Amino acid sequence: DNLDYSSREIGTVAALSTLGVPAQLRSHLNICLTVGVNEAKLNHLISILNDKVGKKEADEAEGELKNILKSKAK
Repeated sequence: DNLDYSSREIGTVAALSTLGVPAQLRSHLNICLTVGVNEAKLNHLISILNDKVGKKEADEAEGELKNILKSKAK
């Protein structure tokens, strides 16, 4: 294996963000948080998605992340 779990999940989230599969995106955002990717890194990824992929995809990822973080705060 060449990638650690965090890097692998970041790549997975980036790919899923382009595919329009919200359930899988939500799941892998959760996995990111579980394997140690912090909120700041995920927000940075969303910023890159906005710049390089599109606003729609970035907005969907941001919405999913906000919902996850809100549910974890309860």
